[in-house]
Amino acid sequence: MARQFKVVAHVMTGDGTVQPLPSLSDSNRVRRFSLTAGRFNASPIAIGDAALTGLDDMGEYLPAATAGAPPAPAVYGEFEDGQVFLHDHYVLIANGEKLHIFAHMYQ
Repeated sequence: MARQFKVVAHVMTGDGTVQPLPSLSDSNRVRRFSLTAGRFNASPIAIGDAALTGLDDMGEYLPAATAGAPPAPAVYGEFEDGQVFLHDHYVLIANGEKLHIFAHMYQ
């Protein structure tokens, strides 16, 4: 029997501090997800784990938008075992800037 999942889209607004990605379902187990910077963001978004403190120690980053066009998304997945959780990924988003999260979540 195929596992059930739902598609979730969410926009996270930065406050200038390191934050975990939000729980978007009851289980918060993710099958795949992508992160896209807002098209008007002036600063890059750092992506890492709980040790993330700034742009100097990120695992990777999404560059700032150029002329109102967002950079290509960071895409993660296929996690067939359901043992990957959004809240294990941390981001640093400048105050008021946006991160678009698109995820297939296990139910």
